[in-house]
Amino acid sequence: IVAKTRGKDHVDGAVSHSGLGNILHRQERYEEALEAHREALRLRTLTLGKDHPETSASHTSIGRCLMELGRWDEALAAFNRSIEIKLAHNQTAKGTAYTRTRKARVLMHMGKNEDARKELELAIEEHASKKDPDQNSVGATWFRLAKLEKAVGDRAAAKEAGLKAQAAYTTTKSKMASDVEAFLAEL
Repeated sequence: IVAKTRGKDHVDGAVSHSGLGNILHRQERYEEALEAHREALRLRTLTLGKDHPETSASHTSIGRCLMELGRWDEALAAFNRSIEIKLAHNQTAKGTAYTRTRKARVLMHMGKNEDARKELELAIEEHASKKDPDQNSVGATWFRLAKLEKAVGDRAAAKEAGLKAQAAYTTTKSKMASDVEAFLAEL
């Protein structure tokens, strides 16, 4: 509809492609989602410029798809670009923590645990800098850090991070609280 009414390269088409990409991602149709998000990025870049803040969301979405496809190097590059754009526009607390948590997951899969830990610590700082952080995101970041600490054999640090994840999830009554509880019981 956007292509017919406003032209095939109108920025509003990016919103449509991004929405389609999100639907396809939820359906686990990652290759198709990747294609839709790449088209959204193309349109945003064409109409807004490659460094516009809105392109950052496309890079994060592309990174999420690539992560699910196990294409770690490409996912890492996409997440790095998203973070770079956000930092250039002083949007540190606006979604950067989410992207850093995803980036850390990629780094863990690549065996770069120390780099992953640094990203998670930055994400935690960014959550803390928000006036009213999303507790589900806070919990996800702490839980990812707990899993990392367990993987490298630091059970005490894993437990500490797990308890912080549990506290965040408990405030939102998230179903993830039971996953964290099971994780803590295994320690």
